[in-house]
Amino acid sequence: MLNAKKVAFVVTDPQVEFLKPAGKGFGATKDILEKVNTVNTIDNLTKLFALAKERGYKRFISPHYFFPHDHR
Repeated sequence: MLNAKKVAFVVTDPQVEFLKPAGKGFGATKDILEKVNTVNTIDNLTKLFALAKERGYKRFISPHYFFPHDHR
């Protein structure tokens, strides 16, 4: 097992619009998601975050979002 003090689970810039069939950008990612059998990407990411938490790994997500302080 990995050493929880030296491991982190990092997800960068997940966008629901590209990951869910109902998303407006899904058409751009649909083929690759189906090819690698990850159409349920959001569900899989949720499971990975839960497993990382269970194992004591640090968890980070870098959203594609502008916070109010980003505009100052």
